[in-house]
Amino acid sequence: MSLIRPSEYLSSLGSRQSADAQLLRRLWTSLGSSIAISISAAGAWFLIASSATTEPIPVTLLDRSQPATIAAPFDTIVLSIRVRNGDRVEVNDPLIDIDTSVLKRELEVAQHSIEGLAIRRQRLTAELVGHTGFEIGAAQQAPGLNHIVQAERLLLESRRGSAAQRTDAARERLFEARTRVEQLRSLVASSDRILGNHQNELIAIQDMVARQQLPVSQLVSTRANARAFQEEHLVLVERLRVAESQAMDANEAIRRLGDEHRNAINDEIESVDRRVTELMAATARFRAMEATGTLRATHRGTVKLEQALTAGTTAAADKPLITLSAVAEPMIEVAMTADGTNLLPGQSIRLHLNSEGPKAPARSGQVISVGPGTGDTGSTRTQTARLRLADEISPSKDDVDRSGVLTIGTPRSNIPTVSSIMDRLKAFIFR
Repeated sequence: MSLIRPSEYLSSLGSRQSADAQLLRRLWTSLGSSIAISISAAGAWFLIASSATTEPIPVTLLDRSQPATIAAPFDTIVLSIRVRNGDRVEVNDPLIDIDTSVLKRELEVAQHSIEGLAIRRQRLTAELVGHTGFEIGAAQQAPGLNHIVQAERLLLESRRGSAAQRTDAARERLFEARTRVEQLRSLVASSDRILGNHQNELIAIQDMVARQQLPVSQLVSTRANARAFQEEHLVLVERLRVAESQAMDANEAIRRLGDEHRNAINDEIESVDRRVTELMAATARFRAMEATGTLRATHRGTVKLEQALTAGTTAAADKPLITLSAVAEPMIEVAMTADGTNLLPGQSIRLHLNSEGPKAPARSGQVISVGPGTGDTGSTRTQTARLRLADEISPSKDDVDRSGVLTIGTPRSNIPTVSSIMDRLKAFIFR
């Protein structure tokens, strides 16, 4: 048997005490964390539970019970009626089968118009860039479009000829104006030289008269002739100015004529494009209607057939065939003042309608969604809430009070008090 040295014993004893201390610290740390988490959870539970119930909120039941009418989208014939008076239908349930064969002709006419407009646009494009002809695509080579192609080609040739005549006439006027300008410029240049000669002659005669080599009458006569010629020169200059202005106007007329021609063609192209867009939309509608052939319920409601509606009845476009009266709904909408309501999706609510009397029990339900209202006035904000109730509410009538009171959450008697929360917390910690 070996003996343990005192130093080794003391060392092992210190190690065991250190391990025990670390274990004790971990235990206290764990206990402290558990207590903190429990207190935080209890506090949060209390705050949520306390805030879940608010004071009663005055609300107004919004009317979403207007009847809906079902009408034929085009002139047609009723093939069969799938419902009877009083039947209750859901959204998208089939109601009436209608004849869509009339749409085939509408589709043919629309498609024919689209191809014809495409040919016209090609002709306008050729006319815009100055081409003498245009090419057509495969879709425009159908036998039923030959007369349109020929008519557009003749129109292109005719309009090109007419535009050329107008342009030629304007260019001829410009040529005449420029010719007059050149002639007058030549006359003015000659007149300038002659006027200079007159001025030189007048100076020479003045000198000779001063030396008494010529009589004064000669000076007077020469001065009169120079003044008369100067007046004629000024008339020529004015005529030149007018001719130059006319030449500029003729040149501007040609430019304006080209702009007007291009603008007119561009306007026609835009008009063609707008019409094609309209026809394409109409074609899409026709195809959609042809594919369905059945009028379906757009709302949930009770069926009321119009009088004399039977299979074989001619139905005019947009004339009502069926009225869907509103039915009791578990889903409703209410309006209220937004300030201080704290209304959130998912909350449980209780709703009491004043029209049901003070002793009627409140209806239980849940908030589905909350949105802004439309009745804001000044600093008062409103909001709407969509509610799902446990039972249905019948459609409201105009003479029925739509006001009520909304309460959020459960009664306060069921909410745990602070003392009960603390008692449960103590029991949990010291159990």
